[in-house]
Amino acid sequence: MRHPSELPDQARNKLRDIELQRMSAEDVARAAANRLNGDEADPMMRDQLAREHTRQTSRQRQLSTLISNIQQWLVRLPSSAVLELAPAPNVELKRGETLNVAIERTRNEIKAARQNLQAVKRAPLPKADQKKLAAAYVMQLAKPKITITPDGRFGASFDNPNVEGRICIETVLAWLDPDRFVAVLEREIDAMPEAALTLTETERPQRIAELSTHIDELERSEEALIEAAQAQGIEVARRTDCSPSCVLGVRVARPKAPAQAA
Repeated sequence: MRHPSELPDQARNKLRDIELQRMSAEDVARAAANRLNGDEADPMMRDQLAREHTRQTSRQRQLSTLISNIQQWLVRLPSSAVLELAPAPNVELKRGETLNVAIERTRNEIKAARQNLQAVKRAPLPKADQKKLAAAYVMQLAKPKITITPDGRFGASFDNPNVEGRICIETVLAWLDPDRFVAVLEREIDAMPEAALTLTETERPQRIAELSTHIDELERSEEALIEAAQAQGIEVARRTDCSPSCVLGVRVARPKAPAQAA
C-alpha cells in the first residue's frame, strides 16, 4: 500500500495542486449557490451565476473522481513498488494545430489504441492451434480404470463422472475412438466463422505489451498537452479514465540488476 507522501516531490506537488483546484471549484460553486439563494434580482446575473454553479460543480466532481482514482491506484500498488519520475514526453503540435485540437487528436488515438487492445485480448487462436487443443483435450480425458480381483471378477470405471453422477460421454467417446472424436471436433472448428483477427499464444502477449506501451506513451503526451494548455490559462478537463501514473508523471521503477562479482 502506497501513501502520497512516498511520491517523488514533483508528483506529490502535482497531486496537491489538483486537490487545490478541486477545493477552488467547490468554493466557487458554493459562493454561486449562496448568491442564487440570496436576494440577487438581476435576471442576467442569476443566469450567469447558475451557469457558473453548474460548470464549477461539474469541475469539482471531475477532479474528485480523478483524485479518488489516483488514491485507489496508489493503494493497489504492492508495498515493494518504488515510484520514480518518468521521462518527459517530447510533444510537438502538428502544423496549424492548437493545443485543444492536439488534445482531442491524442484522445482519439488513445480510444483507437484501447479498442485495438480489447480486440487483441478477445482474438481467438488460429484454427490450426484450436485443432491442436482439441486433440490434446481428447488425449487427456480420463481413461477407464481396470480392476481384476484375485477371484476373477473384472471391472472398468471412469474417474470423471459428471455432476449428476453419470459417466461423462466425452470420456467414453475418447476411449472408444479418439481419432474419430478428434476428427468431429476439427470439423466443428472448420465450420466456425473465420475471425478477422487471430493470434497465437506467443503473438498475443507480445501484441498486448506493444499496445499497452503505445497507450502509455499517448496518455503521457496527452497530459503534457494538458499542462501546456493550463500554463496558457486554457481550462481542460481530464478524462475520468485517464491513467493516474501518467497524470502524476511517474512510473514503477525497474529493479536494479544485481552487481556482478569481479
